[in-house]
Amino acid sequence: MSVRTAFRILIPSLLAALGFCLFAAVRWPTGSSPVFAALTLMLTAAALAAAAVAALFAWPGYREWTRAQQQRVDMRPRLAIIHEEDESEEWFGEDGRLTVDGTRFVLRLNLRNDGDKLLRRATLNMIVPRQCLLAPWHPDSDLRSIRASRSDQLEPGMVVPVNTLAAHRDYPPNLHVLHDVAVTLPGPGEWPIFVIVAGDAPQAWSLRVLVTLLEGK
Repeated sequence: MSVRTAFRILIPSLLAALGFCLFAAVRWPTGSSPVFAALTLMLTAAALAAAAVAALFAWPGYREWTRAQQQRVDMRPRLAIIHEEDESEEWFGEDGRLTVDGTRFVLRLNLRNDGDKLLRRATLNMIVPRQCLLAPWHPDSDLRSIRASRSDQLEPGMVVPVNTLAAHRDYPPNLHVLHDVAVTLPGPGEWPIFVIVAGDAPQAWSLRVLVTLLEGK
């Protein structure tokens, strides 16, 4: 029996029992017959029994529903630059800034669901300015390039042309996913990178960093 069906039985049964009790309370002082009183008590008992049975069947489903409502998704996107000579990782800190030595580097996205609930039908977007090139580092990557478009997420308060890589999948609890991409900068300056992942949860998770390429590099 589903929770909805059980409550459809439980609520009318409780209302019926309350109605019988009120009716009996009104009728008994007027000298109602013992048969009528017994019938009223029997109907009240039957309504209460139906309510008890409905509550018994509803409880496991209600407990699971309550537990599901308490579960949450907690995605943690982190970004690092991979140094190809030794494959070491240099993670972006709280200030969200790193300096690179050349126009081309490998960016690593670390995604982990630290919650206890599955994130379904999630879409991951990695976004850079149109001047920058963005490509999967591994040939078997599930990242796919999206046709050049415009976005208001890369630069606060501005809609700018962007290049985007996207991936689609579910993220069960404790799943750890790495995405490596090759980024090519057009020249010196500060270049933003924006990552966002969203699915069937009521919120999305995002991270914005700045990569600096100095003059003469």
